[in-house]
Amino acid sequence: MKKVYQLLLLAALFCVVSPAAAQHKTDAEWLQLIKKDYRQFAREFTADSPTDFAKTQKVVHWLVQHFEWKATDYQKRTVEQIIARGGGNCAELASITKAMLKELQVQQRTVQEINLHKESEQRQENARQLVQEKGNRGSVFGRQHNDHVWLEVYDVTTKQWQPVDPSLGLVGLQDWLKSRVLFEERQLLDPTGHDMIVPMAIFVLGPGGELLEDRTQHYLVQAFNQYYGQRLQTLPEWETWQSSLASLGPKCYQAFAGKTNLHQYGQEIAQLGQVYQKLKVSYNSKK
Repeated sequence: MKKVYQLLLLAALFCVVSPAAAQHKTDAEWLQLIKKDYRQFAREFTADSPTDFAKTQKVVHWLVQHFEWKATDYQKRTVEQIIARGGGNCAELASITKAMLKELQVQQRTVQEINLHKESEQRQENARQLVQEKGNRGSVFGRQHNDHVWLEVYDVTTKQWQPVDPSLGLVGLQDWLKSRVLFEERQLLDPTGHDMIVPMAIFVLGPGGELLEDRTQHYLVQAFNQYYGQRLQTLPEWETWQSSLASLGPKCYQAFAGKTNLHQYGQEIAQLGQVYQKLKVSYNSKK
């Protein structure tokens, strides 16, 4: 990701002002500090942030400017190794953010999703090989779907868990909705995010992969409908959208648990994509 592109979009999307702490450190010095001690970086860089949510915004917006998304290579790395590498995949970027938020005592948790994705035969072949080698857990991505990792932080002001996506540069529910479910053209800090059509299953998983909370209804039914002024529930496709999510959700979780090969449900996944497109057409026709 090019830094110029990131900086321009960051200013346009978030109206971010350089933090006060930056007055006594250059950008190169901040980079040097995070590579030396990311915990100290987190403390110093957010020292002027009044709330946990503001600290999270500052950390995520800085990271998306200075770290690149890198394709998954199935190597296990420490936080220090990911930082030294200058980026990583969504899970690695989330792990950096999680480590710094933990240092700042910000309450957070890890989110796993499976999304409808731009079709790719190469991704399907890669996933098929992974399933053969390591089991059904590899089926969380495939021809027309992909997995994705992000976080939620607890916002004491709203008393709600708020989405935080370090690889896409999203902090807060409105940012998330505008970048992940919006019918109109989306603006993203990471151009690869445009290949994600819409999530279809969202879970908070524990360290052992256990299901702590199913967030699919919260994001893809309640918040989605609310964003569009409760008008989605008036569309003929809305009931099918809900029932399709409810049907696919347990299968997606079972894939994360390694108990189901999600590739067996390709037709059902394709149908969900068709329902989303029909929702889009119906909504726009009634605007």
